[in-house]
Amino acid sequence: MLGRRLNEYQVNQADTKNVPLIKALVTGVYLNIEEFEKTTSELVSDIQMLSMHWDLLLKLDAEIISSPSKFSKSEHFWSMTFNAHLTSVRIILSRVYDTHEKVLSIKTWLEIVKAELNNLKFMIEPSCNLSELVIQNINNSDPKTNKLVNVLINQLRNNGIAHTNMKKASSGINVFKEWELTQSDYQELITQAQEIINNYIPYILGYKVSYNSLHKDDYKNITNLL
Repeated sequence: MLGRRLNEYQVNQADTKNVPLIKALVTGVYLNIEEFEKTTSELVSDIQMLSMHWDLLLKLDAEIISSPSKFSKSEHFWSMTFNAHLTSVRIILSRVYDTHEKVLSIKTWLEIVKAELNNLKFMIEPSCNLSELVIQNINNSDPKTNKLVNVLINQLRNNGIAHTNMKKASSGINVFKEWELTQSDYQELITQAQEIINNYIPYILGYKVSYNSLHKDDYKNITNLL
């Protein structure tokens, strides 16, 4: 029987017997269904952590806009707190949309699903054409066909998140001022990652992922004291 908690989230149990081996065509690695589930769990954990950092960042931002006086006495602390959450969002989002063929990302995970879609024994009968959907989702996760992913990976990630571009640094160019995504851009990429996962794993593994933390509002225990 298959079943486990993904961090704080309870997943349903499902019988995984007789499910064929899954081959990641890009990496050349064969995965059985248990290994595929573990791989999926790692990607889900990344997206869950990304979602929680983003949610908390937005809520703290709303707090400071509505009650700026609460934060004025500790500007350095709150500035570092905001930057820490934003940096975490950038790093994890870059990992989720990484394009390297031998790393776990949305795109490489989808390639596995695409390769074995016709061989999988579904827990639940799909309500849509997954063959068409997976191709669409791969394109939406590819910097060659998605402008936001292109900016994230080829500009921000490659020049400022994973490492600092020497030429830009020596010219005094701040890549985050030159190419920074808007709040709605970040939200679009995060929501897309969340939805892509839940487009498939309910059918393949028998559960749906929640991205809401059980303690999503405990930051108020701090802000209410200010």
